[in-house]
Amino acid sequence: MLRILTAAVLAPLLWVVLKVAPPWLFVAVFSLGIAAATLEAYRLLQRAGRTPHVAAGVLAAFLLAWSFGDIAPRIPPLAVLAAAAAVAMLAALTTRLEPAAMLDAWTSTLFPVFAIAFPLSHTIAIRGFPGDDGADLLLLLFVCVIFGDTGALYLGSACGRRRLAPSVSPNKSWEGALGGVVASLLGALLAVAWFYRRLGVGHAVALGIGLGILGILGDLGESALKRAVGAKDSSTLLPGHGGLLDRVDSLLLSAPMLYYYYRLCMSDGL
Repeated sequence: MLRILTAAVLAPLLWVVLKVAPPWLFVAVFSLGIAAATLEAYRLLQRAGRTPHVAAGVLAAFLLAWSFGDIAPRIPPLAVLAAAAAVAMLAALTTRLEPAAMLDAWTSTLFPVFAIAFPLSHTIAIRGFPGDDGADLLLLLFVCVIFGDTGALYLGSACGRRRLAPSVSPNKSWEGALGGVVASLLGALLAVAWFYRRLGVGHAVALGIGLGILGILGDLGESALKRAVGAKDSSTLLPGHGGLLDRVDSLLLSAPMLYYYYRLCMSDGL
Protein backbone atom coordinates (compact mmCIF):
# COMPACT_ATOMS: atom_id res chain seq x y z
CA MET A 1 0.00 0.00 0.00
CA LEU A 2 2.83 2.41 0.87
CA ARG A 3 4.36 1.74 -2.54
CA ILE A 4 1.09 2.61 -4.28
CA LEU A 5 0.58 5.78 -2.22
CA THR A 6 4.07 7.02 -3.04
CA ALA A 7 3.50 6.36 -6.74
CA ALA A 8 0.11 8.12 -6.58
CA VAL A 9 1.83 11.25 -5.26
CA LEU A 10 4.80 11.18 -7.63
CA ALA A 11 2.95 10.42 -10.88
CA PRO A 12 0.98 13.72 -11.07
CA LEU A 13 4.09 15.69 -10.10
CA LEU A 14 6.05 14.00 -12.87
CA TRP A 15 3.30 14.82 -15.36
CA VAL A 16 3.36 18.50 -14.38
CA VAL A 17 7.15 18.73 -14.60
CA LEU A 18 7.20 17.01 -18.01
CA LYS A 19 4.23 18.66 -19.70
CA VAL A 20 3.48 21.92 -17.91
CA ALA A 21 6.60 23.31 -16.22
CA PRO A 22 8.74 25.86 -18.11
CA PRO A 23 12.04 24.51 -19.47
CA TRP A 24 14.21 26.08 -16.77
CA LEU A 25 12.14 24.49 -13.99
CA PHE A 26 12.18 21.10 -15.69
CA VAL A 27 15.98 21.26 -16.07
CA ALA A 28 16.42 22.37 -12.46
CA VAL A 29 14.21 19.59 -11.05
CA PHE A 30 15.78 16.86 -13.15
CA SER A 31 19.32 18.13 -12.48
CA LEU A 32 18.66 17.99 -8.74
CA GLY A 33 17.17 14.52 -9.10
CA ILE A 34 20.18 13.28 -11.07
CA ALA A 35 22.54 14.77 -8.47
CA ALA A 36 20.55 13.02 -5.73
CA ALA A 37 20.71 9.67 -7.53
CA THR A 38 24.46 10.16 -7.97
CA LEU A 39 24.82 10.89 -4.26
CA GLU A 40 23.09 7.58 -3.50
CA ALA A 41 25.63 5.82 -5.73
CA TYR A 42 28.44 7.44 -3.75
CA ARG A 43 26.88 6.24 -0.48
CA LEU A 44 26.82 2.70 -1.85
CA LEU A 45 30.48 2.93 -2.84
CA GLN A 46 31.37 4.21 0.62
CA ARG A 47 29.64 1.20 2.16
CA ALA A 48 32.07 -0.94 0.19
CA GLY A 49 35.03 0.95 1.66
CA ARG A 50 35.70 3.17 -1.35
CA THR A 51 36.79 6.76 -0.70
CA PRO A 52 35.35 9.08 -3.38
CA HIS A 53 35.35 12.88 -3.18
CA VAL A 54 31.58 13.05 -2.81
CA ALA A 55 31.02 16.82 -2.88
CA ALA A 56 33.04 17.27 -6.07
CA GLY A 57 31.26 14.34 -7.72
CA VAL A 58 27.76 15.50 -6.84
CA LEU A 59 28.54 19.02 -8.08
CA ALA A 60 29.88 17.56 -11.33
CA ALA A 61 26.70 15.47 -11.69
CA PHE A 62 24.48 18.52 -11.26
CA LEU A 63 26.49 20.64 -13.70
CA LEU A 64 26.58 17.80 -16.22
CA ALA A 65 22.82 17.38 -16.08
CA TRP A 66 22.33 21.15 -16.35
CA SER A 67 24.63 21.29 -19.38
CA PHE A 68 22.33 18.93 -21.29
CA GLY A 69 19.44 21.37 -20.90
CA ASP A 70 20.84 24.20 -23.02
CA ILE A 71 19.69 26.68 -20.34
CA ALA A 72 21.76 29.71 -19.33
CA PRO A 73 24.43 29.63 -18.07
CA ARG A 74 25.29 27.32 -20.97
CA ILE A 75 28.07 24.81 -20.30
CA PRO A 76 29.28 22.23 -22.85
CA PRO A 77 28.80 18.69 -21.46
CA LEU A 78 32.29 17.65 -22.59
CA ALA A 79 33.76 20.58 -20.65
CA VAL A 80 32.05 19.33 -17.48
CA LEU A 81 33.35 15.79 -18.01
CA ALA A 82 36.88 17.02 -18.69
CA ALA A 83 36.83 19.26 -15.63
CA ALA A 84 35.44 16.44 -13.48
CA ALA A 85 38.24 14.11 -14.60
CA ALA A 86 40.90 16.76 -13.87
CA VAL A 87 39.49 17.79 -10.49
CA ALA A 88 39.07 14.17 -9.39
CA MET A 89 42.67 13.39 -10.32
CA LEU A 90 44.03 16.52 -8.62
CA ALA A 91 42.00 15.85 -5.47
CA ALA A 92 43.18 12.25 -5.34
CA LEU A 93 46.84 13.19 -5.78
CA THR A 94 46.74 15.90 -3.11
CA THR A 95 44.59 14.25 -0.43
CA ARG A 96 45.75 10.61 -0.49
CA LEU A 97 49.18 9.37 0.56
CA GLU A 98 49.47 6.00 -1.15
CA PRO A 99 49.17 5.35 -4.90
CA ALA A 100 46.51 2.69 -4.31
CA ALA A 101 44.45 5.15 -2.28
CA MET A 102 44.90 7.80 -4.96
CA LEU A 103 43.63 5.43 -7.64
CA ASP A 104 40.68 4.42 -5.47
CA ALA A 105 39.67 8.03 -4.82
CA TRP A 106 40.07 8.99 -8.48
CA THR A 107 38.13 6.11 -9.97
CA SER A 108 35.40 6.00 -7.33
CA THR A 109 34.80 9.74 -7.76
CA LEU A 110 34.42 9.48 -11.52
CA PHE A 111 32.43 6.24 -11.72
CA PRO A 112 29.04 7.67 -10.61
CA VAL A 113 29.51 10.76 -12.80
CA PHE A 114 30.09 8.69 -15.94
CA ALA A 115 27.90 5.68 -15.13
CA ILE A 116 24.94 7.40 -13.42
CA ALA A 117 24.82 11.14 -14.11
CA PHE A 118 25.90 11.01 -17.77
CA PRO A 119 23.31 8.49 -19.01
CA LEU A 120 20.52 9.95 -16.89
CA SER A 121 21.28 13.42 -18.28
CA HIS A 122 19.99 12.20 -21.64
CA THR A 123 16.49 12.58 -20.21
CA ILE A 124 17.09 16.34 -20.15
CA ALA A 125 18.46 16.27 -23.69
CA ILE A 126 15.33 14.41 -24.85
CA ARG A 127 13.11 17.12 -23.37
CA GLY A 128 14.92 19.64 -25.55
CA PHE A 129 13.82 18.07 -28.84
CA PRO A 130 11.79 20.47 -30.99
CA GLY A 131 8.06 21.03 -30.72
CA ASP A 132 6.08 18.53 -28.68
CA ASP A 133 8.45 15.67 -29.47
CA GLY A 134 10.64 16.26 -26.40
CA ALA A 135 7.89 16.10 -23.79
CA ASP A 136 6.04 13.30 -25.59
CA LEU A 137 9.15 11.16 -26.03
CA LEU A 138 10.06 11.60 -22.40
CA LEU A 139 6.54 10.68 -21.33
CA LEU A 140 6.74 7.65 -23.64
CA LEU A 141 9.99 6.66 -21.94
CA PHE A 142 8.44 6.78 -18.48
CA VAL A 143 5.32 4.92 -19.62
CA CYS A 144 7.43 2.12 -21.11
CA VAL A 145 9.69 1.91 -18.06
CA ILE A 146 6.80 1.88 -15.58
CA PHE A 147 4.87 -0.67 -17.61
CA GLY A 148 8.01 -2.77 -18.00
CA ASP A 149 8.84 -2.73 -14.28
CA THR A 150 5.26 -3.59 -13.37
CA GLY A 151 4.96 -6.38 -15.93
CA ALA A 152 8.26 -7.93 -14.86
CA LEU A 153 7.29 -7.77 -11.19
CA TYR A 154 3.86 -9.37 -11.49
CA LEU A 155 4.60 -11.97 -14.15
CA GLY A 156 7.84 -12.90 -12.43
CA SER A 157 6.05 -13.30 -9.10
CA ALA A 158 3.28 -15.34 -10.67
CA CYS A 159 5.20 -17.78 -12.84
CA GLY A 160 8.93 -17.03 -12.64
CA ARG A 161 10.93 -20.26 -12.68
CA ARG A 162 14.22 -19.74 -14.51
CA ARG A 163 16.53 -17.29 -12.75
CA LEU A 164 17.77 -14.45 -14.97
CA ALA A 165 20.87 -13.37 -13.02
CA PRO A 166 20.92 -15.21 -9.67
CA SER A 167 24.27 -13.80 -8.54
CA VAL A 168 23.04 -10.24 -9.06
CA SER A 169 19.29 -10.33 -8.41
CA PRO A 170 17.99 -13.73 -7.24
CA ASN A 171 14.32 -12.76 -7.58
CA LYS A 172 14.45 -11.82 -11.26
CA SER A 173 13.45 -14.47 -13.77
CA TRP A 174 13.43 -14.92 -17.55
CA GLU A 175 9.65 -15.13 -17.39
CA GLY A 176 9.50 -11.81 -15.57
CA ALA A 177 11.90 -10.26 -18.08
CA LEU A 178 9.70 -11.42 -20.95
CA GLY A 179 6.66 -9.97 -19.19
CA GLY A 180 8.51 -6.70 -18.74
CA VAL A 181 9.40 -6.41 -22.43
CA VAL A 182 5.83 -7.26 -23.50
CA ALA A 183 4.43 -4.73 -21.02
CA SER A 184 6.85 -2.07 -22.29
CA LEU A 185 5.67 -2.78 -25.84
CA LEU A 186 2.05 -2.43 -24.74
CA GLY A 187 2.96 0.86 -23.06
CA ALA A 188 4.45 2.18 -26.30
CA LEU A 189 1.37 1.17 -28.27
CA LEU A 190 -0.81 2.82 -25.62
CA ALA A 191 1.23 6.00 -26.04
CA VAL A 192 0.44 6.00 -29.77
CA ALA A 193 -3.26 5.67 -29.06
CA TRP A 194 -3.24 8.12 -26.15
CA PHE A 195 -0.96 11.13 -26.69
CA TYR A 196 1.61 10.42 -29.43
CA ARG A 197 -0.30 9.38 -32.56
CA ARG A 198 2.28 10.83 -34.94
CA LEU A 199 4.89 8.40 -33.58
CA GLY A 200 3.49 5.54 -35.67
CA VAL A 201 3.17 1.86 -34.85
CA GLY A 202 6.52 0.89 -36.38
CA HIS A 203 8.53 3.23 -34.14
CA ALA A 204 6.34 2.29 -31.17
CA VAL A 205 7.13 -1.41 -31.60
CA ALA A 206 10.86 -0.80 -31.98
CA LEU A 207 11.00 1.54 -28.99
CA GLY A 208 8.72 -0.57 -26.80
CA ILE A 209 10.92 -3.64 -27.23
CA GLY A 210 14.22 -1.76 -27.08
CA LEU A 211 13.31 0.29 -24.03
CA GLY A 212 11.96 -2.82 -22.31
CA ILE A 213 15.18 -4.79 -22.81
CA LEU A 214 17.51 -1.94 -21.87
CA GLY A 215 15.36 -1.07 -18.85
CA ILE A 216 15.94 -4.58 -17.51
CA LEU A 217 19.68 -4.35 -18.15
CA GLY A 218 19.90 -1.00 -16.37
CA ASP A 219 18.05 -2.45 -13.41
CA LEU A 220 20.46 -5.40 -13.30
CA GLY A 221 23.43 -3.04 -13.42
CA GLU A 222 22.25 -1.15 -10.34
CA SER A 223 21.42 -4.46 -8.64
CA ALA A 224 25.02 -5.56 -9.21
CA LEU A 225 26.24 -2.40 -7.47
CA LYS A 226 23.94 -2.98 -4.51
CA ARG A 227 24.83 -6.68 -4.31
CA ALA A 228 28.54 -5.83 -4.32
CA VAL A 229 28.14 -3.61 -1.25
CA GLY A 230 25.50 -5.71 0.53
CA ALA A 231 22.65 -3.20 0.24
CA LYS A 232 18.99 -3.95 -0.47
CA ASP A 233 18.08 -0.41 -1.57
CA SER A 234 20.09 2.63 -2.58
CA SER A 235 18.41 4.63 0.19
CA THR A 236 15.09 5.02 2.01
CA LEU A 237 14.13 8.29 0.31
CA LEU A 238 10.91 6.99 -1.31
CA PRO A 239 8.67 5.02 1.05
CA GLY A 240 7.92 1.59 -0.37
CA HIS A 241 10.28 2.11 -3.32
CA GLY A 242 13.73 2.44 -1.76
CA GLY A 243 15.94 5.19 -3.11
CA LEU A 244 15.77 7.47 -6.10
CA LEU A 245 18.44 5.44 -7.86
CA ASP A 246 16.27 2.36 -7.42
CA ARG A 247 13.49 4.13 -9.34
CA VAL A 248 15.59 5.51 -12.18
CA ASP A 249 17.98 2.59 -12.76
CA SER A 250 15.85 1.45 -15.72
CA LEU A 251 16.70 4.77 -17.42
CA LEU A 252 20.47 4.26 -17.31
CA LEU A 253 20.54 2.57 -20.73
CA SER A 254 17.05 3.25 -22.04
CA ALA A 255 17.31 7.06 -21.94
CA PRO A 256 20.47 7.21 -24.11
CA MET A 257 18.94 4.64 -26.48
CA LEU A 258 15.82 6.76 -26.94
CA TYR A 259 17.87 9.92 -27.47
CA TYR A 260 20.04 8.41 -30.20
CA TYR A 261 17.16 6.51 -31.78
CA TYR A 262 15.34 9.80 -32.27
CA ARG A 263 18.44 11.53 -33.61
CA LEU A 264 19.18 8.73 -36.08
CA CYS A 265 15.76 7.42 -37.05
CA MET A 266 13.05 9.95 -36.29
CA SER A 267 14.22 13.56 -36.37
CA ASP A 268 13.65 13.93 -40.12
CA GLY A 269 10.35 12.14 -40.21
CA LEU A 270 8.22 13.71 -37.48
